[in-house]
Amino acid sequence: MVLGRFIDIILAFAAATWLAMVGVTGEVKAAAYDTSRLDRMPDFSQTDSRLGLPGGGSHYCVPVATANVLVWFAEYRGYKNLLPVQGLSTIEKVASVAGRLGNDQLMSTAPKGGTNLQKFVDGLDAYVREAGYSSSISAYGPIPFSNVARSHAGAPDWNSIRSDFAGGAGVWVSVSFFEETRKPGEWRRLGGHMATMAGFGVDERGSTDRDVIILHDPDDGHAASAQRRYLRTESLRNVRAVDGSGQVMFEMDDYLDVTRDFNMRQGYRAVITNVFVLDM
Repeated sequence: MVLGRFIDIILAFAAATWLAMVGVTGEVKAAAYDTSRLDRMPDFSQTDSRLGLPGGGSHYCVPVATANVLVWFAEYRGYKNLLPVQGLSTIEKVASVAGRLGNDQLMSTAPKGGTNLQKFVDGLDAYVREAGYSSSISAYGPIPFSNVARSHAGAPDWNSIRSDFAGGAGVWVSVSFFEETRKPGEWRRLGGHMATMAGFGVDERGSTDRDVIILHDPDDGHAASAQRRYLRTESLRNVRAVDGSGQVMFEMDDYLDVTRDFNMRQGYRAVITNVFVLDM
């Protein structure tokens, strides 16, 4: 464990040094890739019966994705108080943290309705503070959030997100699902899903591809920890999100379309709409 943490520190330092390189224009030069967490960040299906979550866990993507990061913080970055009990197996730790996060005092996850994103932010902040640590949360997306250090309106800034990730921050990716309407360029939002960012810049074959985002997805249908989702991204142009009544919610220019990596059927789309970053 000591050796693993030492290696993590070296990797984080190297990544941070690379990310700190600034050109004459002042723009941060983001690292090409970071895969240091892939074999250390937990990755369990939210419906794994071993987690014992309410409703079989079918709507517990947010607490499970959150637990992935908090367990990693505790085991590999020294924030031991984030775990209510020490000495358990990894899946028992994830189950304990996810179950606690989903209760009414924190994220208020509904067994049949999921977790509101503002409640995610509030619950995450409360959990970290109850453990005795300070919390700095950044939020990216179309709507502002309260109880965050920084709320960035509009499409997520992936240069900053990659930089924060390589520097040791926890990152969550919220994907919204849409159905194309009869009006060109208008997509109706159907629902959403949250996963844990586990790395970037490398595809499943091990080839470098700076635009790839690697997720540990709690709804990838796998109970074991060896499965990952590799997202290929494409920036959107001239597309707007609408609600069920056809009212425009927000413009989606520069948001990332990841449809092909979520196996959506024809006419349905998947877009990264929100990203949350926890720095401790």
